[in-house]
Amino acid sequence: MTDPGESAHRMRSHGSASLTRNEIRTHDYDATVATLRGLVAHRPRISTTTGGVDFWIRSAHYGSFRADLVRAEGLRYTAAADPIQHIVGGVVVKGRGMQRTSSREYSVVAGDAYLCPLDVPFDGEHEDAEFAVVSLPLSVAGMMAEAASGSPADRFTFHDMAPVSPAMGRHWSSTLSFVHRQLATPDLVLPTLLVDHLVELVASATVATFPNTAMTVAHPSSDGYVSPATVRRAVDFIEAHADQSLTVADVAAAASVGPRAIQAAFRRTFDMTPMGYVRQVRLAHAHNELSVADPSGDVTVTDIARGWGFSNVGRFTSLYRAEYGQSPRRTLRT
Repeated sequence: MTDPGESAHRMRSHGSASLTRNEIRTHDYDATVATLRGLVAHRPRISTTTGGVDFWIRSAHYGSFRADLVRAEGLRYTAAADPIQHIVGGVVVKGRGMQRTSSREYSVVAGDAYLCPLDVPFDGEHEDAEFAVVSLPLSVAGMMAEAASGSPADRFTFHDMAPVSPAMGRHWSSTLSFVHRQLATPDLVLPTLLVDHLVELVASATVATFPNTAMTVAHPSSDGYVSPATVRRAVDFIEAHADQSLTVADVAAAASVGPRAIQAAFRRTFDMTPMGYVRQVRLAHAHNELSVADPSGDVTVTDIARGWGFSNVGRFTSLYRAEYGQSPRRTLRT
């Protein structure tokens, strides 16, 4: 993958980006080599294992985020990479692979999750493999970690290539599978808000899955008193920007307090997190749109749910029924 860069980044900056998709399938060796060399900033070594090549890649690009499904049967693919400062991680679907630094070697087989090492040179290898991979700025994961734990985003980094546990490795694999299905489906039009959520989902899963500074460094609490006026500023900000991608850090910045302080204030005031409050506001907007929509028109529950950032329509329906006492489909029809 090309280096997404480490410029100051907020998830809502993706609002000006567009989701693009492309797919390549070839049995031509030279075309395969050219495509692989265009994917990653590295020094590749490629050879065939069966005398034939079956290469396929389906990609989705969104600003500095990239997701790829790659199948390279009939190939042994090795590469040497210079130090990277952005996240590149994946899961092996078929075949096997390996990553190696000067002090660590990590072998993977089908079902295994991996993260490319940061800030050190490394070698990688895949043979007759199919894998899903994502790439995104380290700063995005840093912001998610800071919002969840108070770990400073500007000092955030990862420590190892392997998941913290087999269970978290399976969680990572499931997350990537879900995100790839959403992003790579041809002709599926996704609202910007929903794509932002998918990128944040990947970032959060990466922070939860792979060893990092947020797991190993103790940080002092900053849950000090937050005045009602400060909470009101946060609420006003959420209600004015509910149609945009929001993080806890965004809400805290708007209220001029730290992420942990605003988390604690929302729990005391509303018995929910700031992101839970964001969800309630979006649910209310979806309810309003369903209430005024023409039941004989083209609008659907799925359209409205996704327009307000709910990627799982079943989950949206459950939340809606709990809040309004009926299904969204019934609201649309009445």
